[in-house]
Amino acid sequence: MELFTHCETVAEVKARYRELASILHPDVGGEAWAFLELQGQYETARAQCKGETHQRVIETYNAHAEAQGKRKIYMTEEKRFAMDNMTLPERNIWRSFNQAFKSLGLPPMDAWEFYAWMNEWKAKVAARERYWADHRRRARGQTQRPQSVAEWIALHGGLENALAQCEEF
Repeated sequence: MELFTHCETVAEVKARYRELASILHPDVGGEAWAFLELQGQYETARAQCKGETHQRVIETYNAHAEAQGKRKIYMTEEKRFAMDNMTLPERNIWRSFNQAFKSLGLPPMDAWEFYAWMNEWKAKVAARERYWADHRRRARGQTQRPQSVAEWIALHGGLENALAQCEEF
Protein backbone atom coordinates (compact mmCIF):
# COMPACT_ATOMS: atom_id res chain seq x y z
CA MET A 1 0.00 0.00 0.00
CA GLU A 2 2.10 2.87 -1.30
CA LEU A 3 0.09 6.04 -0.78
CA PHE A 4 2.67 8.72 -1.56
CA THR A 5 4.39 7.37 -4.68
CA HIS A 6 3.50 10.32 -6.93
CA CYS A 7 4.43 13.03 -4.39
CA GLU A 8 7.74 14.81 -4.97
CA THR A 9 7.67 17.73 -2.53
CA VAL A 10 6.90 18.02 1.16
CA ALA A 11 3.87 20.21 0.34
CA GLU A 12 2.44 17.49 -1.94
CA VAL A 13 3.03 14.86 0.76
CA LYS A 14 1.26 17.01 3.38
CA ALA A 15 -1.69 17.69 1.06
CA ARG A 16 -2.03 13.98 0.23
CA TYR A 17 -1.77 13.09 3.94
CA ARG A 18 -4.54 15.52 4.89
CA GLU A 19 -6.73 14.22 2.08
CA LEU A 20 -6.25 10.58 3.15
CA ALA A 21 -6.47 11.36 6.88
CA SER A 22 -9.91 12.90 6.35
CA ILE A 23 -11.00 9.51 4.97
CA LEU A 24 -9.00 7.01 7.06
CA HIS A 25 -9.08 8.60 10.53
CA PRO A 26 -11.06 6.47 13.04
CA ASP A 27 -13.08 9.51 14.16
CA VAL A 28 -14.62 9.77 10.68
CA GLY A 29 -15.31 6.05 10.29
CA GLY A 30 -11.92 4.77 9.11
CA GLU A 31 -10.03 1.78 10.48
CA ALA A 32 -7.34 2.34 13.12
CA TRP A 33 -4.83 0.00 11.43
CA ALA A 34 -5.25 1.85 8.11
CA PHE A 35 -4.65 5.20 9.78
CA LEU A 36 -1.52 3.90 11.53
CA GLU A 37 -0.23 2.61 8.19
CA LEU A 38 -0.96 6.04 6.70
CA GLN A 39 1.01 7.74 9.48
CA GLY A 40 4.00 5.43 8.98
CA GLN A 41 4.04 5.98 5.23
CA TYR A 42 3.61 9.74 5.73
CA GLU A 43 6.67 9.91 7.99
CA THR A 44 8.73 7.91 5.51
CA ALA A 45 7.59 9.94 2.48
CA ARG A 46 8.16 13.25 4.27
CA ALA A 47 11.67 12.20 5.29
CA GLN A 48 12.45 11.07 1.74
CA CYS A 49 11.22 14.35 0.27
CA LYS A 50 13.35 16.30 2.70
CA GLY A 51 16.29 14.05 1.87
CA GLU A 52 16.54 13.01 5.49
CA THR A 53 17.85 9.70 6.61
CA HIS A 54 18.59 8.61 10.12
CA GLN A 55 22.27 8.98 9.34
CA ARG A 56 21.78 12.63 8.40
CA VAL A 57 19.82 13.27 11.61
CA ILE A 58 22.60 11.62 13.63
CA GLU A 59 25.27 13.69 11.84
CA THR A 60 23.37 16.90 12.61
CA TYR A 61 23.00 15.92 16.25
CA ASN A 62 26.68 15.00 16.50
CA ALA A 63 27.70 18.38 15.06
CA HIS A 64 25.65 20.18 17.73
CA ALA A 65 26.82 17.80 20.46
CA GLU A 66 30.47 18.33 19.53
CA ALA A 67 30.03 22.12 19.63
CA GLN A 68 28.48 21.87 23.10
CA GLY A 69 30.93 19.27 24.39
CA LYS A 70 28.26 16.57 24.79
CA ARG A 71 28.41 12.86 24.03
CA LYS A 72 28.15 11.91 20.33
CA ILE A 73 25.96 9.14 18.95
CA TYR A 74 27.59 6.47 16.82
CA MET A 75 25.50 4.48 14.40
CA THR A 76 26.66 1.13 13.08
CA GLU A 77 25.63 -0.19 9.67
CA GLU A 78 23.26 -2.67 11.35
CA LYS A 79 21.56 0.03 13.41
CA ARG A 80 21.26 2.33 10.38
CA PHE A 81 19.67 -0.50 8.39
CA ALA A 82 17.24 -1.28 11.22
CA MET A 83 16.25 2.35 11.74
CA ASP A 84 15.73 2.92 8.00
CA ASN A 85 13.55 -0.21 7.66
CA MET A 86 11.47 0.00 10.84
CA THR A 87 8.03 1.53 10.49
CA LEU A 88 6.95 4.34 12.79
CA PRO A 89 4.81 2.04 15.00
CA GLU A 90 7.74 -0.40 15.29
CA ARG A 91 10.06 2.44 16.34
CA ASN A 92 7.51 3.53 18.95
CA ILE A 93 7.32 -0.03 20.32
CA TRP A 94 11.12 -0.16 20.44
CA ARG A 95 11.22 3.10 22.42
CA SER A 96 8.54 1.77 24.80
CA PHE A 97 10.55 -1.42 25.34
CA ASN A 98 13.66 0.60 26.15
CA GLN A 99 11.75 2.82 28.60
CA ALA A 100 10.46 -0.31 30.35
CA PHE A 101 13.95 -1.83 30.40
CA LYS A 102 15.37 1.39 31.84
CA SER A 103 12.74 1.46 34.61
CA LEU A 104 13.68 -2.13 35.51
CA GLY A 105 17.39 -1.30 35.53
CA LEU A 106 18.12 -3.41 32.44
CA PRO A 107 20.32 -2.33 29.53
CA PRO A 108 18.45 -0.98 26.48
CA MET A 109 17.75 -3.14 23.44
CA ASP A 110 19.73 -2.07 20.39
CA ALA A 111 17.74 -1.14 17.27
CA TRP A 112 19.26 -4.03 15.30
CA GLU A 113 18.38 -6.54 18.04
CA PHE A 114 14.82 -5.25 18.16
CA TYR A 115 14.50 -5.31 14.35
CA ALA A 116 15.71 -8.92 14.23
CA TRP A 117 13.43 -9.90 17.13
CA MET A 118 10.41 -8.17 15.52
CA ASN A 119 10.97 -9.95 12.19
CA GLU A 120 11.40 -13.29 13.97
CA TRP A 121 8.17 -12.66 15.87
CA LYS A 122 6.32 -11.73 12.65
CA ALA A 123 7.53 -14.99 11.03
CA LYS A 124 6.30 -17.01 14.04
CA VAL A 125 2.89 -15.32 13.92
CA ALA A 126 2.61 -15.98 10.18
CA ALA A 127 3.59 -19.65 10.71
CA ARG A 128 1.01 -19.97 13.50
CA GLU A 129 -1.67 -18.46 11.27
CA ARG A 130 -0.79 -20.89 8.47
CA TYR A 131 -0.91 -23.80 10.94
CA TRP A 132 -4.39 -22.89 12.20
CA ALA A 133 -5.65 -22.26 8.66
CA ASP A 134 -4.45 -25.77 7.74
CA HIS A 135 -6.04 -27.13 10.92
CA ARG A 136 -9.42 -25.55 10.07
CA ARG A 137 -9.14 -26.84 6.50
CA ARG A 138 -8.45 -30.42 7.74
CA ALA A 139 -11.37 -30.13 10.18
CA ARG A 140 -13.65 -29.31 7.24
CA GLY A 141 -12.38 -32.38 5.41
CA GLN A 142 -10.12 -30.60 2.94
CA THR A 143 -6.73 -32.17 2.47
CA GLN A 144 -4.76 -29.65 0.48
CA ARG A 145 -4.33 -25.90 0.34
CA PRO A 146 -5.96 -24.31 -2.73
CA GLN A 147 -3.47 -22.83 -5.19
CA SER A 148 -5.76 -20.22 -6.74
CA VAL A 149 -8.95 -18.29 -6.05
CA ALA A 150 -10.83 -20.43 -8.59
CA GLU A 151 -9.66 -23.61 -6.86
CA TRP A 152 -10.64 -22.15 -3.48
CA ILE A 153 -14.15 -21.34 -4.73
CA ALA A 154 -14.44 -24.84 -6.22
CA LEU A 155 -13.41 -26.42 -2.88
CA HIS A 156 -16.24 -24.55 -1.15
CA GLY A 157 -18.86 -25.63 -3.67
CA GLY A 158 -19.37 -22.38 -5.53
CA LEU A 159 -19.12 -18.67 -4.97
CA GLU A 160 -22.15 -18.40 -2.66
CA ASN A 161 -20.82 -21.07 -0.28
CA ALA A 162 -17.33 -19.51 -0.36
CA LEU A 163 -18.74 -16.11 0.60
CA ALA A 164 -20.83 -17.72 3.37
CA GLN A 165 -17.64 -19.36 4.73
CA CYS A 166 -15.88 -15.97 4.73
CA GLU A 167 -18.73 -14.38 6.70
CA GLU A 168 -18.39 -17.06 9.41
CA PHE A 169 -14.81 -15.94 10.12
